[in-house]
Amino acid sequence: MPVLFPSALTAALDDNALIRCFREIASAAPRFLAFELGAMFNPHGRMFSDRVLAELMNVPQCIGLKHSSLDRATELARLELRDRVRPEFVIYSGNDLAADMIEYGSDYLLGLSTFAPELFSARDHAWRENRLEYFEARDLIQYLGWIGFREPVPAYKHSAAIFLKLTGGIESDEPHPRAPRREEWPRLEARGGKFVEAARP
Repeated sequence: MPVLFPSALTAALDDNALIRCFREIASAAPRFLAFELGAMFNPHGRMFSDRVLAELMNVPQCIGLKHSSLDRATELARLELRDRVRPEFVIYSGNDLAADMIEYGSDYLLGLSTFAPELFSARDHAWRENRLEYFEARDLIQYLGWIGFREPVPAYKHSAAIFLKLTGGIESDEPHPRAPRREEWPRLEARGGKFVEAARP
């Protein structure tokens, strides 16, 4: 299914032209996802106006929106609009600083989930089964998001590589040569439901 990633072209469009663009895509694609991406991730990112969002929700072929503003209030406003205009329209949270947005009606497509997929799986199972373990997993994910997606936000990719190397998931934490870098982290291990600094050899 196509995901309409922001580009220099879409960033330059005014609301009317952007709506026409979405409708043209809908004429060729039976299903697609739109993508609101904050400029902290990509210089071509933008937040859509309420008018664009409402029009988008009325395009049947657009089944949902990934929303990555990293702002809880902005995402909550999208959920409120969705509930009024088209309740089945899916909001996929991209807010790695507020991974608990599933509690408010968002689904999620989080880069943070690549850090520890098994932790997200445990959280989601606990959420579905209404178990108290959900809260511990939720908080652990939240702490990880605050560390991994702190400024500069685009360095989250290096954060992921560092974390995965520290926890034994990959052998190298070297990012792409053009990617922003993080400082070194201490070696981590999972212990008692928390990530803690491992003993030095």
